[in-house]
Amino acid sequence: MAKSGKMGKVELGEPGKEGCYLQVMMLDIPAEMEADFNRVYDTDHAARLSVVPGVRSVARFQLESSSRTENMPRFMAIYVLDSPAVMDTKEWQDAAAAGDWRPLIRPHTFNRENHVWRLMKTTKA
Repeated sequence: MAKSGKMGKVELGEPGKEGCYLQVMMLDIPAEMEADFNRVYDTDHAARLSVVPGVRSVARFQLESSSRTENMPRFMAIYVLDSPAVMDTKEWQDAAAAGDWRPLIRPHTFNRENHVWRLMKTTKA
């Protein structure tokens, strides 16, 4: 099991002071693999990525509803990053390759989408 990091929090910071980017990964998994998917993602894969330098936080979501009528992935992970370059580092690559994610889960994923977003502005209520 990976060391626990910044799971479950979404900390954006303030735009303009430091970079702030979201890597949004969406995907599907066959229903019969869902329990293993959730276990490995939460206790291994995302936990490893959450301690990579430049990763501010990680949060996971399951689709509740959508205006998209076809092919909307059911699962989403949001990685809050200092820079998109974090995903190119050896630390990120090593963390992504370690554990059970790549050999046991990733081959069964489908309908994958990966997006990187740059923070433009935050507004406090």
